[in-house]
Amino acid sequence: MKKIVLLLILFSAQIIFAENINLNITYLGMPAVNVNMAISDSSLSVSAKSVSITKMLAKMDNLYEVKFTSTQILPIYYKKIIKQNKYSEDRITFYNRKKLIGSRKSFLTHTSINYKINEESRDFFSSLLLMRKINGQKHKEIYLDANTRIWKADLTLVKTENIATKIGNFECNKYQIKFKKISHEKKERSDMLTNNLVNEKGILYFWITNDGRNIPVLAKYSRKPFPVYWKIKSYEN
Repeated sequence: MKKIVLLLILFSAQIIFAENINLNITYLGMPAVNVNMAISDSSLSVSAKSVSITKMLAKMDNLYEVKFTSTQILPIYYKKIIKQNKYSEDRITFYNRKKLIGSRKSFLTHTSINYKINEESRDFFSSLLLMRKINGQKHKEIYLDANTRIWKADLTLVKTENIATKIGNFECNKYQIKFKKISHEKKERSDMLTNNLVNEKGILYFWITNDGRNIPVLAKYSRKPFPVYWKIKSYEN
């Protein structure tokens, strides 16, 4: 326990963020959640908070932190602090690539579990960073660790199109992402921001700029009865 806390303190002290991306999640045309992403060469910090108009229906105050390898963007550890309506998490997962084992510790229940991972298992956010890195590639399979369950995400480049955003107009590559569950175990309940997107019934689309910065300016999650959108509000580099 003390080693984990010390590691996190030392890591946080060394972070120098190179990018800041601010997104707004909308549903039925209404703002629902503000998402802030701070990204460096080997780390990522994300906060997601519900806006005042939606707090009564879907309260969210979530924090995510990922330390990853700078070359392959494979997570070394993934930490989540989740505060939602009737659901909370405070967990950290370490990845042992040699043994293909994920080790998850919960600070709320004081429990730990080990589970099998794929050689290239990634969390949702490091998968998004990988998408940015391979922007322009026609097809890619990414393996996700969605709360200890292995999923395969099939990325397909659909087309290139111009997208108008709050930070300007961009030529973007539009990617379609379809998910397939690999693990046989039942899906665990988790946070609304990431794991709810990993579903065989829904299709996720991302628009990534073609200007060398590979900014994710727009996302659409097609689901019934209405889609959910992620729209960029600001970008700093």
